[in-house]
Amino acid sequence: MHRRRPWAALIGLLFHPDEIFRWKTIHTIGSVAARFAEHDFEPVRSLLRRLFWHMNDESGGIVWNAPEVVGEVLLNVPDLRDSFGPNLLYLLNFEPFEDGVHHAAWRWSKPAPTLIASFAEPLERSMESPFPFRRAMAAAAWKSAGQTPRSDLISVLERDERRFRFYDPCEKRFKETSVKAFVKAVKK
Repeated sequence: MHRRRPWAALIGLLFHPDEIFRWKTIHTIGSVAARFAEHDFEPVRSLLRRLFWHMNDESGGIVWNAPEVVGEVLLNVPDLRDSFGPNLLYLLNFEPFEDGVHHAAWRWSKPAPTLIASFAEPLERSMESPFPFRRAMAAAAWKSAGQTPRSDLISVLERDERRFRFYDPCEKRFKETSVKAFVKAVKK
């Protein structure tokens, strides 16, 4: 069986102009990875290595949604999260992948609180980011993982009315909200 072909076809769909379509593709890749992992982790490891390669300038072909895909694959294949998750979280503050890595951190926070907690310093720095999306995702990841950020950060975030747009994987649509409302809605 040619195991690379489904990945190539699915990754190609990440370049579709419709954002909702791209997010559905991201979630599909995560689901397909979980199915492969039921029988063999190697095709999934190969996909993850390929995605990390495509986040490298030397690859010659950047996949802009690669962090989101890695995040979704590791959400669906938790046995590989300890091996590949730290590599992704190291990119929390590296352009152009910051938003995707923050999104992954938010998605992993409940199932992988220890991994999230191990990145306390960069997540707290992100809570002071000038970008509301990154502030909200970092604070939500931290809070969902059962951690408590510095009290001065919490008080600022609890009053932060700046709005941002994010993809809600449960409702499969984009939403707009404030940092304050997003962080407040997160359950520990």
